[in-house]
Amino acid sequence: MKTVFLVLAMAGLSVCAQGEQPCLILRRQDEPRRILGHDTVVTHWRLLEGEFPDSVKPTNHITSKVVRRVKDAGGKVVEVPVVFSQEDLAKAREQCKEEKP
Repeated sequence: MKTVFLVLAMAGLSVCAQGEQPCLILRRQDEPRRILGHDTVVTHWRLLEGEFPDSVKPTNHITSKVVRRVKDAGGKVVEVPVVFSQEDLAKAREQCKEEKP
């Protein structure tokens, strides 16, 4: 009985924690590169701010594949220009606060 209560309590906590949508603010680190022999383009990103969704393992090596995983997990990704100002960063923070349609 204690186990059932513990599982239900943990489920309730995770639902409360999911109220806010995870959001990443990223800056492109380099130009997109095409992998030879494949129709795949790889882009590397630098994380400026934000948190990864629970189902995506946080990493410093952010590629376009990681960005897709974040979006598929319900997270939001906002891109700032390579050379950005504090105003650009403030706009990105506001976009993160907006609800996903």
